[in-house]
Amino acid sequence: MRVDSEFTVGIHALLVYGFFDEDRITSDTVARSIGCNPVIVRKVFSKLSKAGLLRTGMGGARTVLAKPAEEISLKDVFLATEEEDAEAAFSMYPANLRCPIGKEIHGILSSRFRSAMDAMLEDLSRTTLADLIGELPPEKRRLPEELRARRCVLRPSAGPGIFWMPSFPSDVVRSPAVPYAKVGRIRFPC
Repeated sequence: MRVDSEFTVGIHALLVYGFFDEDRITSDTVARSIGCNPVIVRKVFSKLSKAGLLRTGMGGARTVLAKPAEEISLKDVFLATEEEDAEAAFSMYPANLRCPIGKEIHGILSSRFRSAMDAMLEDLSRTTLADLIGELPPEKRRLPEELRARRCVLRPSAGPGIFWMPSFPSDVVRSPAVPYAKVGRIRFPC
């Protein structure tokens, strides 16, 4: 069975917003917490927002849970980020229809796969975001300093007024071969 990592990224992101509810959280903050690229987080945010689980803030507005943590189940997150189709989740191979087994295998297994998917969804529906937040240490409810939003330190590059910055957070990629992305011209007062 193939369950995409977007499911766990979605759970992690919602936990960050539910647990650190007093802090201002950005997609970059969540990406640093997960250890992945912010683009992946934003893609998952879009799905969570469409499903009514996350209310994303535009401009200066804060992103927050769209409903109380007690009302968000793992099933809700799964359905927002994954396919509910058992055939897709278990990805059956194309069978040789000239073989008596190959001709029948999809029909024989699909009802069992649907039953397994239904059982998994039923189990996920019994766990809420609040249940998971309750398992986290309450004394750590303040966002750690290393996850707080901060300005990137720019390093001078070739030419006056042109600067470069790491394309990944420096605390995630600790290699000296960090890839760099062009930021653009920045004018400083003389």
